[in-house]
Amino acid sequence: MEGLPGLPPGADALLRARQRALDGGHDAETRELHGELARLGVVVRDEGKRQYWRLAGGPPPG
Repeated sequence: MEGLPGLPPGADALLRARQRALDGGHDAETRELHGELARLGVVVRDEGKRQYWRLAGGPPPG
């Protein structure tokens, strides 16, 4: 996910960290990272152990 166009700075690293937390069953960390991504304007949903993301409406902050 690193360097995907359109993602706010730092979001790719948060998505990678969240995927590791999701894979490891670390629910609290997964929720915390979900919140950090939301503050950056990235909406995340899970299906099983996979996460899918999209940008919230409008351009990314910054």
